[in-house]
Amino acid sequence: MSLTGAMISGILGLQAQAQAMGAISDNISNVNTVGYKRAGTQFSTLVTDEGSASTYAAGGVQARPRQFVSSQGVLAASTSPTDLAIQGNGFLVVSSRPVAGPGNGGPASPSNGATVGYTRAGNFVVDANGNLRNAAGYYLQGWPAIPPANTAFASSQNVQQLRTVNVAGLSGNATASTSLAARVNLQASTAATAGYVFGSMGTYLNSGGTAGTAPDFQRTFQIHDSQGTARGVTIAFKKVAANQWTAEAYADLNGSGTQSLLNSAASRTNAASSIAFNTNGTIDTAASTFLGNNSPLAINWGAALGIASPQNLTLNFGSNGLADGFTQLNAPSTLVNSTIDGAAPGTFTGVTIDNQGIVQALFDNGTRRNIYQVPIVTFTNPDGLKAGAGNVYQESSASGAGSINVAGQGGSGQLQANRLEQANVDLATEFTTMVTVQRAYSANSKTIQSVNDMLSEIINLKR
Repeated sequence: MSLTGAMISGILGLQAQAQAMGAISDNISNVNTVGYKRAGTQFSTLVTDEGSASTYAAGGVQARPRQFVSSQGVLAASTSPTDLAIQGNGFLVVSSRPVAGPGNGGPASPSNGATVGYTRAGNFVVDANGNLRNAAGYYLQGWPAIPPANTAFASSQNVQQLRTVNVAGLSGNATASTSLAARVNLQASTAATAGYVFGSMGTYLNSGGTAGTAPDFQRTFQIHDSQGTARGVTIAFKKVAANQWTAEAYADLNGSGTQSLLNSAASRTNAASSIAFNTNGTIDTAASTFLGNNSPLAINWGAALGIASPQNLTLNFGSNGLADGFTQLNAPSTLVNSTIDGAAPGTFTGVTIDNQGIVQALFDNGTRRNIYQVPIVTFTNPDGLKAGAGNVYQESSASGAGSINVAGQGGSGQLQANRLEQANVDLATEFTTMVTVQRAYSANSKTIQSVNDMLSEIINLKR
């Protein structure tokens, strides 16, 4: 055998172990890097043609790096709602620059020269321009919601056509009220008023109590119109017979201060605007003609107000035969509680992200609106992705083409907000491997030293 070949083999061994130590060093230095995937080193032999069966020619070893990208890291809790982690397969799509172009059917690539990559580092924060950007400076990409309903998303299958998730300039639109649910008790022992004239309670309300008939019970409910203005709807009750009350709804339709009757024309008789009760005090919805004729309650606002009209308000006074809404029990008449939807214009307060990647804007009026959906991209061989700086990977021939899906579908993992994926580095394993690599490096150096001694012996033969 050639002593020179043996020395070269030892040198290659040193180089291979040095590469392995470099991977270990990277792993240890990134042990606290969010979404980091550990690197490893695999060794394979280099074989030199022996030439004959009686000789051996040293070949050496070569090191081949390996990325353990598909290995799941531990998900740790976070206090930020914009922190994201993936439980399972897949990657978030990020861009090196903000992309504000069309999200569906737009250009084949971002017009500003941004490069698209894939990452598991979900430590995103809102920057000065309202973009969600992670610690490595990459911008989160998503499908924008389609207005005005914002219930569907421009779900292009081309990652180059995604937009950067941006929360700047958001404001909560006014939401008109569409439903009113109430729990009310009307006192059973209230004396019935025979011969009550329909509409007399309205006369009483508009006269300040100097004319008409006083209600036995009344409550004003605050609703919101299409521009978010709070407006009152008063419902007045008068007992007219055993287990039967007349109900009349009123509102100021044109801002004049006069309460106008809202009951439909078909219900403007005593019998046709009744709230009926069973003998056990529960509501009889079938016999309650006020509900049958006036749910939804049509509120015809005056044209001068410039708001949507009519505003239909669905009434929910409880379930037939149950005490979950209106009741007639021998206790003082009272409003127990009410639930009314709708809201005034709101100010943006933050975002939330669910496990399907839907990003919702939150407003101080209690409303929320879908603004983006964050997709997940999966690869046939994620370990074959090309690694780049900032925990960002690029598609390669070894990884195969990416497949973009909604989180939790098509083999992709679930998104977890308020979570961060930790590095998949085990320090005990790294230090143990480090000892092995260090010993192997020393052994290879001994090989070189021994070969050097043997070469010295040959040289000394000439002396």
